[in-house]
Amino acid sequence: MAEITKNTPQETAQDTPQDTPQGVVQGSAKSTAKSTPQDTPKAARRRQREKKTVSQMVALHCAGKHEAATRTAVAYCGQPLCPDCARLDAYVVQRTEKCRKMEVKTSCAACENHCYNPTAQEEIRAIMRYAGPRMLTVHPAAALRHLLHI
Repeated sequence: MAEITKNTPQETAQDTPQDTPQGVVQGSAKSTAKSTPQDTPKAARRRQREKKTVSQMVALHCAGKHEAATRTAVAYCGQPLCPDCARLDAYVVQRTEKCRKMEVKTSCAACENHCYNPTAQEEIRAIMRYAGPRMLTVHPAAALRHLLHI
């Protein structure tokens, strides 16, 4: 049986090639050296909730689209993932951790600062199209908070 590894917030906060989806190119060293600004308690709760919710969406997509035998990694939310989805999950968690607009943003699509590169944006859009409707039955509270931006 394959060993299951868990992506912890400390591991996912690093800008390493294995933490990014395939084809994703990291920004310059200058942009990765920036630290996350201090959050207010409300923004910190929202950041944690957003990381968990999007991770749940990635896990739901992986469970529906990929073979159970390939899911050897563990998502930020604790669900099993295949290696490709684990890379995307780690990237999403890392980018959410560094989001500068968490205090005031409504959704990533409406934000003037795009934290994800274009390849990752397309991947996460596909995941949200698949997982969004299913989240209402699996994680209804998280889905409603995500839809209502609260």
